Amino acid sequence: RMLGRQIVCFLLLNLALAGISLLASLRYGLPGLQVNNLTVYLNLSPLLLLGCMLAAYLLVRIFLALFGPPRPKEIWQFTAQLEEGCILRLPLLHDTGFFLKDPYNGAQTVLAEYTACAAQLPPDLRAYLQGCFCQERWPEPPPGRPIRILECRTAAGRRLLPALAIQGARLQRGGQTVFLRELTLVFSPETSMGGQFGGLFGSELLAGHFAHKQGGKEQW
Repeated sequence: RMLGRQIVCFLLLNLALAGISLLASLRYGLPGLQVNNLTVYLNLSPLLLLGCMLAAYLLVRIFLALFGPPRPKEIWQFTAQLEEGCILRLPLLHDTGFFLKDPYNGAQTVLAEYTACAAQLPPDLRAYLQGCFCQERWPEPPPGRPIRILECRTAAGRRLLPALAIQGARLQRGGQTVFLRELTLVFSPETSMGGQFGGLFGSELLAGHFAHKQGGKEQW
């Protein structure tokens, strides 16, 4: 939504500047204005060009003042117990553009980079995921584990990713702790998440009905 608003404002600003220039040329006339082959040429003095640059800079500063600077990275520590004696800990990035849900039960999801968490996974689950990402034909899921196959839309297009439904996890950041009652952990073979974090989650995970928040003044 933020990107959409910025694109609309950028287009409106360009149309407004074009309309002002056209109105000024038609009503008052602009010396040195020529139109050749659908291209507009305007002979500007160095001082006027400098003034236009300063005006454009002021417009950009006003735009940033209205919409604010880009948000800093918001890293949360994710912790989930996959089985007795096996705890997964992973730094996750709060991505406001992440909207993936589990179509089987409607649970919110977390996208985890497989290479960042492989060493913390149970052996049978690690072997299954390795087969999913390295073999042409996916292996049979390990017995007793709630495995899902989710269709995900990524920058490279649509693809199928393996996922694991888990019960009970938490997100921590500063003095805030969010307890997640039901969650689907989606594994991705991609290794381009930057190193500072090993996965993504969306805003609905913090505000959804699966979460309970403690800390600060709010109680969910």
